[in-house]
Amino acid sequence: MEGPPPPAPRPLTPDPRPLTPPHPPPAPPPGPPPAAPGVLPPPPPALSRRQWAWVAFLLFIALTLRLPLVWILAPHPFFAELVGDAASYDRWAREVAAGDLLGSRMFFQDPLYAWLLGAFYRGAGPRLELARAAQVFAGVAGLFALFLAARRLAGVPVAFCALLLGAFARPLVFADVLPLKEGLAVAALEFALLALAAAGAHPLRLLGAGAILGAAGLLRGNLLLLAPPCAALHARAPRRAAALLLGAALCVLPVTLRNLYLGDRVLTTYGFGIALYVGNNPENDSGRYRPLSFLDAANVDSEEAGFRGEAERRLGRSLRASEIERFWRGESFRFIRENPATFARVTAKRLLLLLNAYEIGDEYDVNYFAELIPWLGRLLGPSLLFPLAAVGIAHAGRRQPLPLLLLLAVLASLLPFHVFDRYRLPLLPPVLLFAAIALVEIRALLAVRRFPELARTAAVFALAAGVVNAPIERWLSVGYFDHAYSYYNLGIAQRRHGDPATALAAFEEAVRRRPALAGEWKVSYAAGISACELKDAARAELHLRHALDLKPREVGPLLDLAFLYLELGRPADAEAALREAVARDPAQRPAWPLLARACAAQGRLPDALAALARGAELAPGDVDLPLARLRLARTHGLDAEARAAAAAVLRLQPGHVEAASYLRDGR
Repeated sequence: MEGPPPPAPRPLTPDPRPLTPPHPPPAPPPGPPPAAPGVLPPPPPALSRRQWAWVAFLLFIALTLRLPLVWILAPHPFFAELVGDAASYDRWAREVAAGDLLGSRMFFQDPLYAWLLGAFYRGAGPRLELARAAQVFAGVAGLFALFLAARRLAGVPVAFCALLLGAFARPLVFADVLPLKEGLAVAALEFALLALAAAGAHPLRLLGAGAILGAAGLLRGNLLLLAPPCAALHARAPRRAAALLLGAALCVLPVTLRNLYLGDRVLTTYGFGIALYVGNNPENDSGRYRPLSFLDAANVDSEEAGFRGEAERRLGRSLRASEIERFWRGESFRFIRENPATFARVTAKRLLLLLNAYEIGDEYDVNYFAELIPWLGRLLGPSLLFPLAAVGIAHAGRRQPLPLLLLLAVLASLLPFHVFDRYRLPLLPPVLLFAAIALVEIRALLAVRRFPELARTAAVFALAAGVVNAPIERWLSVGYFDHAYSYYNLGIAQRRHGDPATALAAFEEAVRRRPALAGEWKVSYAAGISACELKDAARAELHLRHALDLKPREVGPLLDLAFLYLELGRPADAEAALREAVARDPAQRPAWPLLARACAAQGRLPDALAALARGAELAPGDVDLPLARLRLARTHGLDAEARAAAAAVLRLQPGHVEAASYLRDGR
């Protein structure tokens, strides 16, 4: 007997709850998948019209932040009359514009900036504001290249974030308006990043990318070291690596051939060994720039002449440029070999300085100008950009070997030398890209609420921010983190502009901001000279006496005081200062005519004549001393004394018109 039929199955009803995995899926890495070896990278995602409008808007913002600065800063003394490297390049560019393209000496500085500036001067005239405006457009074009490179490497969201960060990055905004090569070097590196990202395995594209890297190296010499690491990315395809290296070599080759034509074997410039020695010598324990004791001043002209003269003095013969470079390179390596612990310690300081938020300026110190232009100080600085980049590297460093390699290669190329903020500017393109990746990653993690990863990201950011913003100047001997020296430079510039009142105020402000500057002779002496120009005897006495305490054998302050006292009608005070000067150093020839003038002003003519006679004994070949004696005797009607002095003048300088006229006509 059959049993009852089985019950019909119950229909399944859908569960109203969504099916979700226990953990949200990880966010996909930013950017397109890597291209297969041997083919071109996939084309980047196309942008909509609205996205292109946003690109144009961000570039316009970048332009409006930079372009007005050109004319805002134009009246400042540092721009109205160029200083330092800017003055040297302006002078060189004017020579290029006049037709002297190749020059007749080995290059001490990288040549491409002078050639580009000279070409601009040739076409538009030596109008510095227009040249700086053109640099602004070049810098903004570099930001566009960074956007395109980031779109290829990491996707559209990262590209927009990189462009936004770059538009508001204070180091780039300031560098783009300076009459210096570093802004153009950053733009060249941004174009190189784009070319490398777009090259894939195509040999001709790699050749072009190498040429752009070579051009970047002709703007900043250390960037020549980037081509080999970039070629190493193609180590498994020697032909592609060779194409990239060949492109860099072809760009550098004309400069090398020019140097060979002039008779010396110099790749581009002969400054490498000198720059290496500036960073590695017994006088540098901070990792920052410190002028060597044998240099007269801290500027490029003094460095070139000073290092040449010192090398020739030590070797006892004249040297070619390549020999000078080789000598100082050898001295640097010798110091490193003999002092490995010092080298390691100073290199560690340089690394901390390169990664620190403080921007170490020279003549053009962004910290100083941020005081004058407050909104400049509110832009994005390394204190935020560097920690964000650390987060981006932690999240995507392995997926982005090209920008990571560029970042590490630029950093390594800077470590053996000394640190300025403008030297580390080429770090910014990869830093901006990784900072943009960090922003996109953080947004993605927030969207899917991956709180453990957010916590790890926050820890990376906090650790990097602690390193970057650490006040290392309090713990290590790395110099001062202030811009007091900018006020000293301002004082020097204002003196050249004939404004001693502003100059003196600037010198005194420098000492107020950093009291240790009162211990530098040149600061006190410059302040004293400015006070003399103002005929402010009290402040002149204060500063010049302090300068004399710092360098007792420098009697120049006493001569300046004596001259001021004579102008103020205080001959007794002038005589006292001059008696002190000749007691310290009798060979100070200018002191004796001034002493004679002070004695004569007090009615003591014999003492005045005796001072001139004593000076003539100490400097028997100096025609000015018997000439001063002739004029003094003639003024006071001492004919015999005047004739004797005139005869002495003619013995030293036959045919002297004034002396011969007196002997002939008695007047």
